[in-house]
Amino acid sequence: MWKKIAIVQLIAIVAIIAFLAGKEARGLSPTTATEFVTWNQQGDVVHIWSYYSDKKLWTVTRLDFASAAYLEKEISVKPSFKY
Repeated sequence: MWKKIAIVQLIAIVAIIAFLAGKEARGLSPTTATEFVTWNQQGDVVHIWSYYSDKKLWTVTRLDFASAAYLEKEISVKPSFKY
């Protein structure tokens, strides 16, 4: 009798762990990034624009070769209100 109870408990624990693992895996989405590059006429300042669709986030990276400067800024495009 105790063996049957132990087996049922083991199966229940494995089922709960599998359910929770599956729930976590469904919540993950691959990060999709779209990138393009712009630059000024002299070519010494380059902007790399990256858009992450899952986060609705722009990342703008500015490379200034004349002054050896690097600047990165994130711009969120998430709506501030909910429907």
